[in-house]
Amino acid sequence: MDASTFLTQDRSSEVGIGKYGGLQPSFARVTEASEDENGFYASMMNSIGNCLGLLGTIPCCCFPNPYKRVQQGDVGVITRFGRFQRLVDPGLVKVNPVTEKISKSSIKISISDIGRQEIMTKDNVSIAIESVLFWHIVDPYEAHFGVSNVQFALIERARTSLRDVCGSHFLQDLIENRDVVSAEIKKIIDPIAQNWGVKAEVEVAELLKQSSEILSTKAAFQLRYLETLVAMSRAGQGPKTLFMHLPSSGGPASLGHQPGGSSP
Repeated sequence: MDASTFLTQDRSSEVGIGKYGGLQPSFARVTEASEDENGFYASMMNSIGNCLGLLGTIPCCCFPNPYKRVQQGDVGVITRFGRFQRLVDPGLVKVNPVTEKISKSSIKISISDIGRQEIMTKDNVSIAIESVLFWHIVDPYEAHFGVSNVQFALIERARTSLRDVCGSHFLQDLIENRDVVSAEIKKIIDPIAQNWGVKAEVEVAELLKQSSEILSTKAAFQLRYLETLVAMSRAGQGPKTLFMHLPSSGGPASLGHQPGGSSP
């Protein structure tokens, strides 16, 4: 899955032809003013800010300009006296230079490299997995105020989930069913990411080549042969009789033969 597919699947139901021509949904919202914000001090500071902002609109004036630009693909988060006040859509936005502060949150698709991880599979094989995290903000308020660093939190959570899921699968399952592994990781990450105002998905990019070649080695076949015998012996109850075929290469005769020596 690439970024364009992830974007299409997630946005197709919530973005329509509207204010931004279907390019970006509107996140604009305003909170109701509280009694504290309507006190004398707050009113005085707002009045001072409005006066300074009015002077700031004059070209070459030393006072701050009250109009701020929010780029397409971003959402403006405005706080007043440190408290959330409103969300604004892309465009030219007016803020009070004394009492209000604007921050910007990107709602564009972001691609983060989780990096290479050494993981032990269920059949005790050590492998290295490289994966990629696709994520984007769906709730700017939660993403801005709910977690200090959304990207870092998502990557760490994805790494933990990747180790847990891959550790519960056999190596052959990981190689043949990467989509299933990604779906299991998504099922774990989704509830947490939703609380952070984010939608995320992990794509297992690559199992390193040397790991995928383990299954073709002679030692791996012998290991899986023994694991199958153990599983058969544990299946059911009561006495069981197993007929085993011992390869000639692994018999006592081969063990007694030394390179450069003579056979007994």
